[in-house]
Amino acid sequence: MIAAVRRASNPLAVTKNGKFDRNAFGQILSTACALVRKDHQQRQQEGYQLSIEHNRTDRDYLYGRLLGAADKLEEYALYKKDNDRVVTAAIRHMQTFTQRPFRTWQTIHACLNPYIQTVKGGFAFNEIQAVMQLFNPGDYEKDTPLNGSFLIGYYHERAYIDRLAKASAKNINPNQEEGNNDGK
Repeated sequence: MIAAVRRASNPLAVTKNGKFDRNAFGQILSTACALVRKDHQQRQQEGYQLSIEHNRTDRDYLYGRLLGAADKLEEYALYKKDNDRVVTAAIRHMQTFTQRPFRTWQTIHACLNPYIQTVKGGFAFNEIQAVMQLFNPGDYEKDTPLNGSFLIGYYHERAYIDRLAKASAKNINPNQEEGNNDGK
């Protein structure tokens, strides 16, 4: 499990033809999340749901959600500008983020500023604002390394924002699809 978390925490090492391979990274990420989920369930007798948990205030999970929202925000802003670059600031800084989340989040957020103006009010921007409110006092400022549950938060947040975008495009309530998460 530890090796899987380390592998998933270093997405820039996942390449195909010398370029970052988001599809392969997604497979590594989902495998690592499954292992973390199983380990957490066995050790703490408490499991993670298969979809986003809006009320979970675990620091590691919340930092993962922030990273996932930042990744989606920049990805969407680049898409709107017809820029096909796939390496976002969240991906570039993920390995450092696992070791020093508070300090690295400041760097990632600074990289997002030009994109925030493009997509302000979008799903990812709103999620970043919402997640920031969920941290317990003092947890956000801690700069201690994250455990593997941040990967679950990252994965859940990206999937949730995708679900919101699809529901919006179809003009349906995204909460109706809450149970439909394709098993992830």
